[in-house]
Amino acid sequence: MTNIETTVLELMEGAVSGLKIDPEKDRDKTFKEVGIDSLDKMMILLAIQEHWDCEFAPEEIDKLDSFGELCTMVEGLPEGNEPKS
Repeated sequence: MTNIETTVLELMEGAVSGLKIDPEKDRDKTFKEVGIDSLDKMMILLAIQEHWDCEFAPEEIDKLDSFGELCTMVEGLPEGNEPKS
């Protein structure tokens, strides 16, 4: 697992009480399949945007539906969007 995947996983589990994701088995499962509803998704995205000091466009958020997709989106952030210390 990459550093980004580890951080995304920690932020997801911190944002959603009781959430446990296996990054290998659950990488491509939909959020719904792993028990994440729309409110959970927004809490996760807020945590990620705050951590990386970024904003995602609404059309990006609408298409986002798995841990793997979320990691790919974070990996694609422009240089300079470093995690806050």
